[in-house]
Amino acid sequence: LIHTLSLHDALPIFRIEQAKKLLRRSNLKLSEIANKIGYVNSNYFINKFEKVTHLTPTQYKNSEY
Repeated sequence: LIHTLSLHDALPIFRIEQAKKLLRRSNLKLSEIANKIGYVNSNYFINKFEKVTHLTPTQYKNSEY
């Protein structure tokens, strides 16, 4: 079954995938990562990240995922 996502639904997922790469490959602060992926509020970014991944960005960075 194929599902299509609206831009409204797909954009946060895309941003979180970009954040995952930055978390793994850089030593940027969370606020810098949030800014790079288009969120001006790092708390909002953390909330969105947790909603999509069920982990905080720090938990993700320190995990084996």
